[in-house]
Amino acid sequence: MSRREFSIVVIPHSGGRTVERRFSVLGFRLLVALTGLLLLAAVTVVVLALRVHITRADYLSLRTRNAALSAELAKLNQVKLELEQLRLADAKVRAMLGMDQEPPKLDLERLYEALARDSGMFLDSAAVRRLDSAPRRFTPRVNPEVPGIAPVNGFTVSRGWSIAHGGIDLVASAGTPVMASASGVVSFAGWDTVYGNSVRIDHTDRFQTLYGHLLRITRFAGDSVQQGDLVGLVGSTGRSTAPHLHYAVVKAGKPVNPQNYFQ
Repeated sequence: MSRREFSIVVIPHSGGRTVERRFSVLGFRLLVALTGLLLLAAVTVVVLALRVHITRADYLSLRTRNAALSAELAKLNQVKLELEQLRLADAKVRAMLGMDQEPPKLDLERLYEALARDSGMFLDSAAVRRLDSAPRRFTPRVNPEVPGIAPVNGFTVSRGWSIAHGGIDLVASAGTPVMASASGVVSFAGWDTVYGNSVRIDHTDRFQTLYGHLLRITRFAGDSVQQGDLVGLVGSTGRSTAPHLHYAVVKAGKPVNPQNYFQ
C-alpha cells in the first residue's frame, strides 16, 4: 500500500528552477500547526505592543497632570503661608492699637436723656409752672383714669386710626399744649427714633397712652399726672414733616382707636 504524501510546488514567473517539496500527512499537519502558531504569536505580539504603547501614553499624560497639580499645590501652600503671615501681622497691629478689646456698652436711654436735656427737649420747671397755670378746655370724665379727653384743643385729624398706624395724628399749631388724656404715671419721657420727643403714660385698667412728635416735654419718667395736666407741646420731632401730635391708646397690650374714647 503506497504512502500518502502532499507536494508543494513553487513555480517562479521568471522561468527559474521549479521547487517541489513533498510532505507526509503528519508532516503537512505539523507545518499547518506551526504556521498557525506563528500567526497567533505575531497577533499576540502586535496586541501587546499596542497595549504597551497606550499604557505609556496614559502614563505620560498622568505624569504631566501630576506635575501641573503639584505646581498648583505649591502655589496654594505659598498663598497659605502669606495669609498666615498677614494674619499674624494684623493681630500684632490690633494688639498695639487695642482693637481687640471689647468696646464699652452704651446706655442709649441715658445718652438720649442727656442729649435731650442739653438740647432743650425738656422745659424747665418755671416754664412748666407757667404753662400749667394757663387755662385748658376739657370736660373731666367720671373716671379720670380712663383715656377720655382729646389731648389737644382745636385740632383736626390728618390721619385716622389703623392697626398699621397704631394711633391718630392730630394737627395743631406748634407749641400747642398737650394734655394727659387720663390720670396715671409717666413710664417714658424722652427721645424715640420714630416719634421723636415723646411721652408714654400708664393708666389703670391696663390702659396706656402715647404722645409723640412733641416740641418740648414737660414731665419726667416716674411723674404722676392728673387728667388734663400738661405733658408737652405740639411739635414735629422724629419722623414728621409738619407739626402734629401722634396720639395712641393701648389697652391690654393691643392698640385701639383713640377716638372711641373721646367725649
